[in-house]
Parts: sequence; structure tokens; C-alpha cells
Amino acid sequence: MTKRPIIFALSLAMFLAAREGVSNSQEVDQGSRFEQADTGVPILDVTVQVDFGEDLGQNFGSLFEAYDNEGNVIAGAGFLGAYNTQPRSDRGRLHFFIKPKQVAYTVESLPRVNDNTGIYLSSSGESLHARTRNGRDAHFYLLDQKSNTWQVDDRVTSYDINVAGEPLQVSTDKVIHAGEPVLVAQENTRLLENYYAAGQLVLRVQDTVESDRSNRLVAYHWSPYEDHDAIASSDGVAITLRSHREFVYAFGQLDREILAATNTGGVYAFDGKAWKVIVEPGPHSYQVYTMLNYYDRLLLGHYPTGELYEYDGQQLRHLPGWPPVMPGVSNHAREAQTLTIYGGDLYVGVWPWGEVWRRDHNDATWQFARRMFDHPEPTDATIHPYENETKAVDPVANLWGQRITSLVPFGESLYVSTSSKAGPEFDPKFEFLADGKWKDYGRVYRLTLPGQLSAAIPWREGPTTFRCTLTNHQMTIRQDGILKATTSVNADKLLVAPPSRIAWGRGVYGQLDGDMISRHSNLDRPYLGAYLNFSRLFASLKTTAERERAMDVALDRFCSSGLNTVMPYVTSSSGSAAYPSNLIAEHQYNDWDPLAYLTTAARERELNVYPVFCVLSCSYDEPRGILLKHPDWALRTPEGKPEGHISPANANARLWITEVIDEVVQRYRPEGVMLDYLRYCNRPTRLDARGEAALKDFETQHPGDDAKVLEQHFREQELTKLARSISRAARRNRPDLQVAIYSWGPHVARNHRVAQAWPDWSRKGYVDMVNISGYCYPDNYGERYLDVFSSRLGEAVRLNQSVHGRADITFCLGVVTSHGKIQSANWIDDYLTRAAAAGVSGAALFTWSSAVPFLDEVDAGGYVARFVQAVK
Repeated sequence: MTKRPIIFALSLAMFLAAREGVSNSQEVDQGSRFEQADTGVPILDVTVQVDFGEDLGQNFGSLFEAYDNEGNVIAGAGFLGAYNTQPRSDRGRLHFFIKPKQVAYTVESLPRVNDNTGIYLSSSGESLHARTRNGRDAHFYLLDQKSNTWQVDDRVTSYDINVAGEPLQVSTDKVIHAGEPVLVAQENTRLLENYYAAGQLVLRVQDTVESDRSNRLVAYHWSPYEDHDAIASSDGVAITLRSHREFVYAFGQLDREILAATNTGGVYAFDGKAWKVIVEPGPHSYQVYTMLNYYDRLLLGHYPTGELYEYDGQQLRHLPGWPPVMPGVSNHAREAQTLTIYGGDLYVGVWPWGEVWRRDHNDATWQFARRMFDHPEPTDATIHPYENETKAVDPVANLWGQRITSLVPFGESLYVSTSSKAGPEFDPKFEFLADGKWKDYGRVYRLTLPGQLSAAIPWREGPTTFRCTLTNHQMTIRQDGILKATTSVNADKLLVAPPSRIAWGRGVYGQLDGDMISRHSNLDRPYLGAYLNFSRLFASLKTTAERERAMDVALDRFCSSGLNTVMPYVTSSSGSAAYPSNLIAEHQYNDWDPLAYLTTAARERELNVYPVFCVLSCSYDEPRGILLKHPDWALRTPEGKPEGHISPANANARLWITEVIDEVVQRYRPEGVMLDYLRYCNRPTRLDARGEAALKDFETQHPGDDAKVLEQHFREQELTKLARSISRAARRNRPDLQVAIYSWGPHVARNHRVAQAWPDWSRKGYVDMVNISGYCYPDNYGERYLDVFSSRLGEAVRLNQSVHGRADITFCLGVVTSHGKIQSANWIDDYLTRAAAAGVSGAALFTWSSAVPFLDEVDAGGYVARFVQAVK
């Protein structure tokens, strides 16, 4: 078969919507006229160029999230990744939100779709459709935006998704992409629920022969970019379901793993190679109706608790109280049926009382948004609404439970649909719902908050550029310079506080799944910091008052010199802590917490605080710190003697390190963390015993490969696991947290003994900044020391760009180090000038105490101000 050309164009749904009079060209014209009248200076102006790579069904995730000085989410943009009982959310709709000061919905009840008592909504491109799930009317209805009415749309017959700009259509007997067959069902089988992600097409395949009712989930590798004929139906990787009556209620994805949850309580995961059972179906009721990507996890809506579970790639955890129970009703047989994100907040629709709950990430509380029915009065005397009345005329007591079947953000609004248990046409025997009460089942509502905007984004092959802008009067979304959507706002009244900083490629919609080519915002500021060692700052000072005074003087000088970030060492290279830790036994200041005082004093001066951790160092030749308690965690000499360095290949050690850093983040709430010594020793070492055993297992998986190459790869892999663990744990409740590392430079990124593969960490978003060593002096490089310095920084910048790294490249200006020291203030100017020319975006002095003698000349010469201007 000849490979067909892949056409990246508007989806079929968008074309049909255009024929209904809802076109992007109209939006552009209207938006352009409005924009000409809006001359306000942008409050937020963000440009992101991304390359999503091949479209393999991935959820695209977040472009950015913006925060105020307190770390509260103010705005963000991204692509929703949700699956609610039946349809998957529109992968190609970009949502741009600002969080309003007050949550006050405008609520509009739309005309009824038909006479059924249940409706499900779905969106694709610029089309919003409604459909009855169970009933005689199987039509799709399109919302006519002009007339605000529902029109039968016979051109749409199934819940298709767009892949690489073309529809992927699944019927019971075949799968078609762009009109060409992908897979044809075997004889006596039918294809049912389906999901496409990570290049894997997952289908439930059921045999139709009564004597063989085999029922299974099958994952087929398929890509629209590969040159192949239709997939052989026998080629997939299958897991047999436990019953022929088992079917899938919800699918989801996290990283490259696909989850499927069934009506009998099974939760199954496919990692691209094999299936595993996360929850085995059992005798007790356990059902998952919905899945949603939310920050770094996958949320699952559960029955009968009506609460959520979360999956982090390792295990499934129950989240009690997510959401609460509406006052006055029973807490039994509740179902979290629908999930979405709107206005930057998490929304959950809950059966059986038609509840909609909202979780505000900023204050970590659940708010009751509203109940979508005003009858009957809530009661805990029965589990379901109208239970006693229904029993009198029908054996199924919960028929008139109240579902929230859909939560669909579309345009500027959140569309909500309702249903009875099954959604059929109304039967007059249920007299208690006469006088039109039954019409509240199968109704669609439009809830609107100001400051919300979304637009259909046509698929682009290769890089595409998004620009999201907020002024006092307008929000806009552009793609590749074309205005896609706009709305008017009153930002002064809406915003709680102005945005002050950005997190790139992460946020409420999950991690960005794609390469970030470039990014820029009006909030960008050069990073200007200094490492601070408490013991040097305090020197011989004994009293708390003297130490606090010294800290105040230092921070005032920080401000006057133009620095914006103070970086105090909070763990030492010998394994002690400079704060009262619950995890580290040795405290440097048993009667005082210098970090608490510093963070408060810095915040008063609008300085950022990045605590510095000597992550893996616990002395040098001899174990100290935690290694006295756990010598089995230590790297070892070639002879097997434990050293003063923690092995990152030890899973228990990684967990402890992650907890130490998270302890500081949660207690002191700094703006960022700086990770020093996140590397192996630069001398021959052996791993810890458990690490060596894991290395042997790794080698057996790659027979015939060079042992040294495998060990190097394994070491880099294990250190990367630690970087990922720190990043995810520290940002779990602080998504704005900036994670920075200190690195010797580009030469350690591959095949180096320290195994610090920081370009991978930058590309995957584990780190936001890489602070490159600038320790180049005449003492170690002779007369060419500045050329070596420029080359090192330039190479680091280019390496980061080549992998589409998301991290900023900054440099560490060593005033006095073991490699050499600067001799005069004009050396600082030389370094700053060369660094700006190399393309870095900030600098840090090492250390503050060493730099103080030069600051008067540095300030008088305007060296810092000139550097700031050069790197802007």
C-alpha cells in the first residue's frame, strides 16, 4: 500500500460548524475591530512555540500557568484531557482562563434537545453536540449558536476523534482513519469501547458466538504516519476481562500509560508493552465513571463513594472528601460521574442529587457550585430522589436519581447536562413528575464565568505558536498570528492580584506533552541571586538579635544591588540541616530557625528565596548525616567501603531525599529550590548493594550490550528518577515552585562520571533552571579563561535549545572558590558581559559573603543593571 499524504486541515466537525455560520473568520473580524479600540498595556502577554510531534492521541496538557506573589494561580492555558462515561473531551480546544475574584455564575437554561430524560454533550472544533444515550432518538443534535436552538445533525453518527487532522472512526466492525481502513474485525467479533493514546489503539473486542463469549481489551500499535496496511486483528496485546458482561466506563492516560476502568470494578493499565491489573474486579461494588488529567496526576471518579481517586503512575489512592456530600442527603451510593476543568478549577458532577462541586486549587477547598435540580427537597431518609414514589409504580427504585452527565467547557462557558438514571422518554405513570418536573431531566444549562475563553485549534505539523493576551478590557487567543478567539473583560474588577511569574509547560491541565521551542512573557525577569552561607554571614555572632540584624543588613544590600533572589544553604555537604528538620538529626542552630526568619524578611523586601540543598553529599570520604543511620544507602569505593555520598540508585534513599526537600517547601513555601550535589561522585565508585542488584537486572534485559555503556545509562536513569521524584513531590501542592539545579556544565550531560543528564530534565520539565558553573580563572585556564567561560556557557545554551529544554540557563559567578578567585570588581563586569553575549538569562554570585567587598564598585559601575538590560 502506498503511504497516503497526511493533510493537516480543519477537522470535519469544524467544517460543518462553519456551514452553520460559526466560523473562525467571523471571530477574527470581530476580534480585530475590538482590539483596535483596546490600547491597554497587557497585564499578561504570553507567547509559546511548541512542537507536539506526531499526533499519537496524546493529551497535549498545559502551555503555562501564571501566579501572583503569594503563589496563587491567576491565569493559565492548556488542553483538557477528560473522558466522561462516553465521549472523550475535545483534544484540540485550547482553554485560556483567568481566575475571578468572585465566582458568580451566569446561568442560562437552553431549550430542550428532545423529549428524552437524559442528554450527553460533546464538542469538536466549533461544534457542540447533544445526544441521548438510551432512547429511541439516536440522532446527534448541533447547537445553532445564532438561534440558540438544537438542530438534528445527520452528518455526525458517532463519537469520532481527530488524529493528525483527520477523523478516527470506530464502528463495531472496523476502524477507519481519513477514509482508509485501520483495522477490520474478525468474523464473529465486534469492536466496542475505544481509546487512542501513545500510539496505541485500545479496543474492547467481544466474541458474538454464544458458545465463546470471550471479552477482552486489546491494544494495537498504530500510527497515521507509518506505511502499513490495515492492522491484523490478531496482532494486538490482549487482556481477558473477567466477565462477558464487563465493559469500559472510562479511559485515561498518564505519561505513556493508558488506563481503562470497567462496570464491574476492574481497572487495567497498558504501558505500551503489557497489561497490568491495578484493581481486580471483586464482589463489592467499585466503578469508575470518569478520568481527568489534573496537574501531575490522573483523577478517577468513583462509585459508590462519590469521591475521587488519583493515579500517579505507581498506585491508585483514595481521596476522601473529594468532593464532600451535599448537606441533608445520604452519603451512600454516590457516583462522581463527570470531571472537567473550567476557570482553572476542578469541577465534579455527582449522582444521585445532581450536585456540581468546584475545587479551588489556591485555597485547597471544595465549594458547592450548585445543584442542577430544584426538586425534590434534599433528604437523607432515602438514598435517591423520589425513591419511595418510584417504588410504588416501578421495581427500580433509583430510576429518578439525578445525573450530571456532561461538563463541557466550550467558548466562554461551561455546558452542563442532566439525566435520569437511564434517560428514556417520560412515562406518564410517574405522576409525581407531572406538571413539567420531568423536563428538568435531559436539560442543558450554560454556566458562564467572566474571564474564560477557548478556541478550536487546527492541527499543525511541526512548530506552532500560541499567544494568549490579557489587557484591562480583552482576552485573546492567537495561533501562528491568527486571532482564534476573543472576549471582553474588566480585569481590574476580576483579578484578585496581578500575575507576577510563570511556570512553563505545566499547570492544571497536566504536563505539556510536546517540545517547547521557545517561550516569552511580559512577566519574564532576569534571575539575579546569591548563594548565602549562614555560618559565614553570622561569623562570630552569638545572639539571635545580632544574627537577625546581620540578615536584615544583608537583605537590604541585596535589594540596593539589584539582586532579586537569596539562596541560603539549608543542608550542608556533611549532611546537617540549618533549620529544625524532622528528618535530619543534626541541626546547626538548635535554638533558632534562621530559614524562617530569612523567608519572612525576604518576602517583606519582595525578594525570592531559593533554599539550597546539598542533595546527595554527606561528607566526603567518611559517611556522615543520614548515612550514619543508613550506611547501606552510601556509594562505595571500588573496594566496597561506604563513602560520604548517597547512592541515587537506592529507592529508599530517593524517597527520603524527596521528603527532606518537600518538608522545606511545605513549611517555608519558598519561590524555588536550588539542588546542588545532584550528581554522582567524580571518581570511581560502586553503587550501593541494592543499586548493584538492580544494575544486574538491567544488564540481563540488554544481553550482549557493552557493560560500561549499560552502567552509565543505568546511573543516568537512576539519577533522573531522583530529579523527577523531587520535582513532582515538591510541586504537588506548589505548582508555581521553581526547581533549579547547579551543574558543572554541558560536558557532564552525557557519558560523564557524575551522570547528570540535565538536558533530559530540562526537556521533560523536571527543572526550571540550570545554574552553570562559571569557575574559570587564570589560575586554572590561563589567559584564555574568559574564552573557556564563554564557550562553556554558550555550549550549555545551545545544548538546552537543541533538546527544546524548558529550563532557563543561568551561570554561577564564583567570587572565591577552590578553583580560583576574582581579583577585582571589573572581573565581575567581564563575566557578566560575556555571559549575556552567550545567551544566559541570569546569574548567581557564589557566595554572598565573598562578593560583599566588591559590591560598592559593582554598584557604582552599573554592572548588574547593564547585564539585566543585555539579557532582557
